Amino acid sequence: MDNGASSYRRFRDNGDVTGFDEIVMEYSDGLMLYLTSIVGNIWTAEELTEETFFLIGTKNCSYCTNYSIYR
Repeated sequence: MDNGASSYRRFRDNGDVTGFDEIVMEYSDGLMLYLTSIVGNIWTAEELTEETFFLIGTKNCSYCTNYSIYR
């Protein structure tokens, strides 16, 4: 298992939107649950999750050498 590395690489290098969709589908629920445990509010956690994926989708990480979602 590559922890989303191949999906992110396809999205980043080739603009493959399905790669980004795979990342969102795989990690959004877990991220939202984690953020809910930190902020204590599911609505705030949902907004933070959306903002996180927005940043992943819009920032060009040209210096990234390790594509894994988990480090």
